[in-house]
Amino acid sequence: MFLQKNTCFKAVQTLSMQIFSSETVGLVGESGSGKSTLAKMLLMLEPPSEGEIF
Repeated sequence: MFLQKNTCFKAVQTLSMQIFSSETVGLVGESGSGKSTLAKMLLMLEPPSEGEIF
């Protein structure tokens, strides 16, 4: 499937999680599911278009 020029694509939708100190977390998912986008947002390299990260 190819995206048309003005098509909106949401990589990360409806995510809620808590990570406590001393925890180790692994993130797995299909290709294109938003793993890299989430990592960039957590590192403040890319701002979220909606919602908040704190």
